[in-house]
Amino acid sequence: MILRTHNHRPGAITPFAAFVLPLLLVMAAFMVDMGHILVTMTELQTASDAAALAGAGELVQPSGFGGYDQDAASVSAIAAARAQAKAYSAANRAGGVNIDLADDDIVVGYQASPKADVVPWSPGQPFPNAVKVVTRRDGLRNSPLPLFIGPAIGTPTWSGHAGATATYMEGRYDVTGFQPQVGTATPKLLPIGVDVNYVNTFLATGRSPDGVIHDEFTATVPRTGSMPPANVANGPDHIPELTDVYPNKTSPGNFGLVNLNYTDPVNNQPQFSQWILYGPTAADIATFGPNGFQATPSAPVTIKGGPGLKSSLMPDLDAIIGQPRILPIFSSYTGQGSNTYYTIVGFLGVTVVKAEGRGSNEDISFEPMAVVDPTATSVPARPGNGGKTRFVFTTSPVTLTR
Repeated sequence: MILRTHNHRPGAITPFAAFVLPLLLVMAAFMVDMGHILVTMTELQTASDAAALAGAGELVQPSGFGGYDQDAASVSAIAAARAQAKAYSAANRAGGVNIDLADDDIVVGYQASPKADVVPWSPGQPFPNAVKVVTRRDGLRNSPLPLFIGPAIGTPTWSGHAGATATYMEGRYDVTGFQPQVGTATPKLLPIGVDVNYVNTFLATGRSPDGVIHDEFTATVPRTGSMPPANVANGPDHIPELTDVYPNKTSPGNFGLVNLNYTDPVNNQPQFSQWILYGPTAADIATFGPNGFQATPSAPVTIKGGPGLKSSLMPDLDAIIGQPRILPIFSSYTGQGSNTYYTIVGFLGVTVVKAEGRGSNEDISFEPMAVVDPTATSVPARPGNGGKTRFVFTTSPVTLTR
């Protein structure tokens, strides 16, 4: 038997470790830098998304109807969109720095389709519907991102940016009615009907029934720092108000209360007060049938009226100034007073901007407002039919398109 002996070489691992460990440390440090960069890139994108969405939210307002000074309204909306984009960007951090958004990195304009670029607004152009922003950590804004191991290899910083575009997508759907579920939000419906002829004339010309274009108030969609009633102020905003519709000047039942309970209509003031302040309950809407309260020009619904808009309800209307609300639109009516029946054909998004007076001197003014109501039901808009259910949306009409 031949015995083999093995030579042991103690310490052979030492030079290998001396060679490999520094490489491992460099790789670990490199991974730390890469992780730092990736996190910062994500944070930049988050800031960009938030800024674009906030800016585009300021463009969610009624536009494109008669009596509407589109250029003046556009200038005002663009200023608000820029301010909101800057504010939301600054509220976000990337790489430990609050992100300052440069004026040159904000474009407010019109986007014809989600695949199209945003064309900066100029006088005479369509009302802006999109905001495009770029957030940066580079030499142009907010300074480059310092690295940990980068200086050792000649790259002390990283520069990068992120972009986003948010668009107000109006006219994609037609709201058909309301179908809340028990325990969810209540519809923002007001128990007050308005004549479709008044609505059509108002939207075509900006004129109220008295033949005058009224623009005495500024109303903005509620947001943090400007909640109702602080979102309504004296002074024009280039969006007309619908006024002089009550008390009716020509025929009874032209503008008054409508019941929001189909099978058990009421005429008592307390119930209408509750509807004005809080909207109808899911149980109220369920009385219209399994599909809820549905009303379109092609499938209208007839509902019972109330005894007239009582003076005792004026404080309730005053209490909801600035809150997004929805008026049922009727095409015709029969009867008088509490025996009036209205044929409802659609809905109008508004906010109350004034509710004053008593009796024959009642003075109520509404301003069109985009209203998001999650209890609303909708169908894809048919060509030429967009806007039949005006300024009412089931979800936020603002979405990221890039």
